Amino acid sequence: MIEALQYQQACAEAESRGESRGRQDRLRADVAEVLTVRFGPLPAPLRAQLRQVGSLGMLAALHRRAVVVEGLALFAHELALAQLGQPQ
Repeated sequence: MIEALQYQQACAEAESRGESRGRQDRLRADVAEVLTVRFGPLPAPLRAQLRQVGSLGMLAALHRRAVVVEGLALFAHELALAQLGQPQ
């Protein structure tokens, strides 16, 4: 009985992690899409920087910023500064 409950809990935790990872991937794709529509293809280093962002809150903020930022270089600069302040 206890083993079954532990198994169910482990499955629920794994599912939750998977859902969180899916939301992260979707937000990253959304940020990249907004920037691509506005400024053209993204440089590989910027794509790599986006892949390093793991916080859903930070990804959501980056998405909002991508909608209004004045240029791709400024976005990349702000992303680098934000990552300096985030624990990895």
